[in-house]
Amino acid sequence: MIYFTSKDEKHVMIIDHQTIHKLLIGDAVVSPDNLVIIAYTPDMAWTADELKKVFSDPEALLSPAKLDEILREGIARFQITRTDVSDTAKSTTTESNSDAH
Repeated sequence: MIYFTSKDEKHVMIIDHQTIHKLLIGDAVVSPDNLVIIAYTPDMAWTADELKKVFSDPEALLSPAKLDEILREGIARFQITRTDVSDTAKSTTTESNSDAH
């Protein structure tokens, strides 16, 4: 990872393939100065709802452990099997081919 703050005070994080893989399995990536956290979720609505539950208490703080739990549960909820993808692709291809005739 390359991380720096620009002259206009923007935080820039350039990540590599290994870091992308970490994000995709549910690990958050933290900048060396701990000012920036990058995370991935395949289900933004569900993750937003879970975060709203945490912040519904005005005095609540989102601990690193709770964020990790939410991110990992979100990744686990969103498992698409290869069969699902290929069935969808077959269905789309069949519909496209039938439209052509």
